[in-house]
Amino acid sequence: MRPCRRWIRGAVLGLLYVLVLPWGLAARLCLRLAGSVALFDLCAQAFALLPGLPGCLARSCYYKQTMRASHLDARFQFGSLVSKADARIGRGVYVGLWSSIGLADVGDGAVIANRVGVLSGRHQHDFGDPSRPPMGSPSTFTRISIGGNCFIGDNAVVMADVGRGTIVGAGAVVVRPLPEEVLAVGSPARAVRARASGQA
Repeated sequence: MRPCRRWIRGAVLGLLYVLVLPWGLAARLCLRLAGSVALFDLCAQAFALLPGLPGCLARSCYYKQTMRASHLDARFQFGSLVSKADARIGRGVYVGLWSSIGLADVGDGAVIANRVGVLSGRHQHDFGDPSRPPMGSPSTFTRISIGGNCFIGDNAVVMADVGRGTIVGAGAVVVRPLPEEVLAVGSPARAVRARASGQA
């Protein structure tokens, strides 16, 4: 990036950081003092709908201010959302259009493509009691890990750990942990070859 463009981008990012700060502080206070996620969710959903580069930078600022860990150089595209403030987003992470991240640790340099669902584990809902409506069932959230330099393809659903450098094909459903540096496809996703042996 040229020095002039880098300076302009830094200035815009700084301005947006200040503009977003009241919302970030309010959401963080609600989380810390009242244990309420309502304002965090409200702001995350509102910022998700801001278009273009300003929206992308505003989301980076908001998540930096409110989440357990999120870097300013992470990029959250239009419609993308992090639903759990305890999630951790590494450096240089890219989150594509309309993707959703739950309770997850996403490693440095990972790419999450468009319309990907990263859930909070495989057992978020307990449907063992048929007398309970689905929304009334107890929830269990499990932290999952997506390793650094992973690529998660469009429309994939991730419910288990993905090893560092692994490529998950479009439309795959990850229900069991995947090792490092493999290409995984299908539903349920399974490793079909080492990443180094060919193109995805």
